[in-house]
Amino acid sequence: MATGQTILTIGALIIFGIIAMNVRSLYVQSIVHRVDDQTTSSAMSIGWTIAEEIQSYAFNYDSLDAAFGGLNNLNDSLSRMEIRSQINELFYVTVDLSAEKELIHNQFGKTATIRVYRSEDLALKTEYRTAVVELQ
Repeated sequence: MATGQTILTIGALIIFGIIAMNVRSLYVQSIVHRVDDQTTSSAMSIGWTIAEEIQSYAFNYDSLDAAFGGLNNLNDSLSRMEIRSQINELFYVTVDLSAEKELIHNQFGKTATIRVYRSEDLALKTEYRTAVVELQ
């Protein structure tokens, strides 16, 4: 009788351990997803801010290339923007400006592709495309 009870007790402890490890695993996955969501949210915020800044150059169109023209190389620290988020995470931002072309309704301007990368592993977190036309 004692051997049967011992085996049942060991079996119950094993089942309890499996359940406890599964709960812990779910908790860790939840935290990882929450941190990744915060990183993506920060990257989107940075990208949107840069897009708005580029659009503001509609009133100062001639200086658009000087401000953003050379920021298109992720691997060169002088050819990219480095921005820290509110949670102190570093992001790299590149901006690809097109040549001037007809965009819509016979208006000429440039398109900008903004890419935001996480600095740790250079993973692309978000990408925005915007257009700028000269307003006079």
